Amino acid sequence: MNSRRKRSIIALTDGLKSLIAYWAGRPEDAFHYASQGADTAANLRGTVGLWLLGLQARAAAVLGDEETERTVNQATADRREPVIHDDLDQFGGLFTYAPEKQLYYAIESEVLLGHGDAQLAAQAEQAVLDFSDPNSPNWAFGDLAGSQCDLALIRLFSGDMEGTADAIRPVLNLPPSHRNNGIVVSALRVRHALMTSPARTAVVAQDLRAEIEAFPASRPALPRGHHHRGPSSDRVPLSSFSTRQVRCRHSVLPSGHVLQWPGALATWQTGVGELQCAIRLAEA
Repeated sequence: MNSRRKRSIIALTDGLKSLIAYWAGRPEDAFHYASQGADTAANLRGTVGLWLLGLQARAAAVLGDEETERTVNQATADRREPVIHDDLDQFGGLFTYAPEKQLYYAIESEVLLGHGDAQLAAQAEQAVLDFSDPNSPNWAFGDLAGSQCDLALIRLFSGDMEGTADAIRPVLNLPPSHRNNGIVVSALRVRHALMTSPARTAVVAQDLRAEIEAFPASRPALPRGHHHRGPSSDRVPLSSFSTRQVRCRHSVLPSGHVLQWPGALATWQTGVGELQCAIRLAEA
């Protein structure tokens, strides 16, 4: 395995750690792993380095570090144009950081800092539109729901209660099987903002807050040890913390190599010309 490919895998692993920590409410850990991965991917030309920067910016926003958030997001934008897709990007799905996802991450980092002007609202509407086609190769229902929750927050910050309700409605209508941890966390952010909004006493706000409060409780329990096995072409959003399996055709790590960190287990098994990436993400 060449050095560049090895660094890409190490950076990807740090990204997974950061993502899990972010949705589990551990922003310090999320920032640490994202920064560590970003350093590893600093001279790589694929999109994994951009993903690490996006993760870093979101974690910085949760921590209230607006200066770092803005600096990192600008660095991400500057690095987009010279990107050259590498071996990981060719796999697609979990392994590439599409422009649509980059926009979603950038908007979310601004929203987490409490911003919501007209320009950001327009960008959020574009992000929702970008993820609205399930036939798009970069579509993911988790990213769509996250974008819709971000749009709801931006409208709430501007005092548009009806617009807030309209934006989050598709999320609240998701079937229980689609209400993964990331989506629930995103929806609960809207509920928290409703509790402190000047419009919190409005009937629409009260009804919406009560509906979101019931949202997590309506998810089905996942039996211990249960997991989903999909075809090799499955695209599974990393924002889902349910157990998932992703298969990729490529040999990049020694057979049986195991990576462990709190809340997740990634086992990489190499066959003849095939890497099976079994990524199991526990419910946070």
